[in-house]
This record gives sequence, structure tokens and C-alpha cells, in this order.
Amino acid sequence: MRRLHRCLPSVLPLVLLMPAGPLYGQNVGQRVRVTVGNDIYVGEVIAVDGRSFELFGHGRVVTFTEASHIDRIERSIMRSQWKRGLKWGAITGASGGVLYGVLFGTGCELLTASTATDACARFGLGMALFAGAAWGAAGGVIGMGVGALLKGEAWTPIPLGDRVVEYAPTFRPRVGPNAHPGLSLGVRIRLR
Repeated sequence: MRRLHRCLPSVLPLVLLMPAGPLYGQNVGQRVRVTVGNDIYVGEVIAVDGRSFELFGHGRVVTFTEASHIDRIERSIMRSQWKRGLKWGAITGASGGVLYGVLFGTGCELLTASTATDACARFGLGMALFAGAAWGAAGGVIGMGVGALLKGEAWTPIPLGDRVVEYAPTFRPRVGPNAHPGLSLGVRIRLR
């Protein structure tokens, strides 16, 4: 706790007085999406200085300055699609497995000439659940592998000129000297 009191007065003013830097946080060559009112511009940044930047997209160059009234600017990042592949692979595999189990259970009724309908119904249900789970797991793994190979575009916001400083207290249990329990108190500072 004493360390917090000693360093907070020196760190807090530094965070609040950080220079804003250039107009926006994009670099030449990045793909960005700029929203101005109802218009959306997507393209590659071709020039940046402290007061403006130029965007090339759809065969034309658009210049944005501080007076452009930009509502939102986002940077393109390429992300792996493994989660999406996992989800759709598992759904497809589970659906196929349940269908296989139901058909396998129906085959039981045909083989026993419908004399063991209760036993076949239990067998079919068990087979549908087992096959659905097994095929769902296998499909999920395959889908995750395929999704990991595929990349999709995602957009992450770039903070505009006005910085927002957020403060959040942190509390962590810890074991101190001589195995005495304690509590570490702190503050997490985040700029958005």
C-alpha cells in the first residue's frame, strides 16, 4: 500500500499529460475504414502527417483533416477463423452423427422385424447420442483446422484525437512474508 501512495502522484500526471501525437494512429500501407456521417470510406493509407491523412480506395484518393468530422476510424486486421470453423464443424458433425444414429436405429427395427421396438428405440437413441457426440467432436477438430488456415478481415477501432482515460481498482490476494495472507491494492489505467 505504501508503494502505491509513493508512485501514484508521479505516474498519474504523466498519463494525463501525454501528448496526443498525430491526428490518428494509422500508418502508411494500412487498410482502414473511415466513417464520416453516413458515408463509409475503405482503402489503404497512402500518406500521413500530423494534421491529415490520405486514403486510396475504389480508384480515388480522399484526404481527411481535423475538419473532416470523422465519427469513427478502424484498422483492418486479419484474424484466423478457427472459432468459426470449430462451431460449424461441430454443428455439421453432430447433425450427421445424429442422423446416422437414427438411421442405424431404424435398421435395427428392420432386422428384428419390429419385434423389439423398445430395445431398438433405446439402441437407436443411444447410437444417435454417441454418434452425434463423436462426429461432432471430429467435425469440430476438422473445422477448427480448416478455420485456422483461413483468414478473415476484422476491424479494430483507432482512438480519435480525444483520449479517454479509464481507471479501475485492482485487488489481488497474496501471501506475504512468513506465509501471512495479504491483499495487494492497485489501479489499472487504460487509454482509449
